[in-house]
Amino acid sequence: QSIGWAHPWLWAKLAGLVGYVVFGSLALRRAPTLRMRRACLVLALLSAGYLVAVALSKSPSLGL
Repeated sequence: QSIGWAHPWLWAKLAGLVGYVVFGSLALRRAPTLRMRRACLVLALLSAGYLVAVALSKSPSLGL
């Protein structure tokens, strides 16, 4: 039996989740300028999309 954390796609999901939380926090209140907040919002949305894609494909590279 393999341990759950031995699967690379689970590590990718964890990294995507951390990115989503960090970028979301910056987008909502911590970024000093509006331009930076917008960029962080886009990055947070991309992180969320990556999370979903990795969860569906079970591949950190998304099959590329």
